[in-house]
Amino acid sequence: SWGRRSPRGAAAAGLRLPLFVLAHGDWTEPEAYGRLARSIAAFGFVVADYRSCIWVVAGNASSECQMGQASFLEALKLIAGFAANPDLDAELAPVDMARQVTVGGHSTGGRGGPALA
Repeated sequence: SWGRRSPRGAAAAGLRLPLFVLAHGDWTEPEAYGRLARSIAAFGFVVADYRSCIWVVAGNASSECQMGQASFLEALKLIAGFAANPDLDAELAPVDMARQVTVGGHSTGGRGGPALA
């Protein structure tokens, strides 16, 4: 995965926070969503994102990204990782997997969220 964020001081306070998987769009690196990820984390989430399907040639998005299936699979991997070990990123904040996981994204990344619902 590329990166994770949580509210400042959450880990030190012993908070367990819900997971938000942030999925990027085609031709976009996850770093482009850093500001959005920080904003979401400020509302009390551990935000996790990944690197997948970044360098897509226009017109071939369906073969490279499989129309959002790649985002769906990457989100599943992140969720499964935190389900197996909620303390995966304990230095940021442990994830509370008893709470609903939220998946959101942009463009191709946004197609994966409804598939997980």
